[in-house]
Amino acid sequence: MNVMLDPDPAVALDAQPDKGAIVNEALRRVLAWMNGPSRGRSDLFHLGPY
Repeated sequence: MNVMLDPDPAVALDAQPDKGAIVNEALRRVLAWMNGPSRGRSDLFHLGPY
């Protein structure tokens, strides 16, 4: 799968050693948040397991 990113997140990701794991975790969290019960936006970036 190819994904086009805006320049600013692409530059930030390029500085990270494990881009794939970071992108996968971010997508999992966003998709769980989008498909889960109604929550405040702060729960999207909660660090730690759901």
